[in-house]
Amino acid sequence: MKTHESHPQHPLFLTSSEPIDCGACNEIASPVLNCVDCGFSLGYDCATLPNKVKHKCDTHFLSVCYGEETSGEYWCEACERKVNPSTRFYTCEDCSSTLHITCVIGEFTFWRPGKMAISRHEVAIIPNDFASRPYCYMCRSRCEDTSGIIYISEKHICSSKCLEVYIKFDLTFSKLETVEMALHNLELFRLDHTSHGWSIL
Repeated sequence: MKTHESHPQHPLFLTSSEPIDCGACNEIASPVLNCVDCGFSLGYDCATLPNKVKHKCDTHFLSVCYGEETSGEYWCEACERKVNPSTRFYTCEDCSSTLHITCVIGEFTFWRPGKMAISRHEVAIIPNDFASRPYCYMCRSRCEDTSGIIYISEKHICSSKCLEVYIKFDLTFSKLETVEMALHNLELFRLDHTSHGWSIL
């Protein structure tokens, strides 16, 4: 039996596919590895993260840190946004730099490339290798993730979060009686991504 770096006290087992909070990232995950001794759960994506990686923001290898207690603030060297030190992140043991997991690995690294059906749409994960990064249709930010980009209805979507919002809006608009009502609601619900998160324009 083997233990995992995030939970070295006890071994973890794949006991159920039921979605549950991951103890490393504090997000709902499925499948998860469970500790039968203390109830700790670890999402499969967190369990399979590379322990050592290289990134252009640092000349040294980065290691996974599964959270630590601190009174200071951590900032990501890649996106220059705050890093939550109580959850998993990558850090450099030589120069103490910190980076978000998604900024290093990318959200779409573990996604199956190609097309898939979501709701009534055909969705494709395509390489984000454009000469100029396209803007996300929903949040209007540049699609910076080099691991991929979502392409749906001739629109670029930067993340699964924006895709979820797009699908919800599309389902709502499809139930409206007129095109004018749909366009009116689109302007009311258009979301703008700011440093403080989602806000309605």
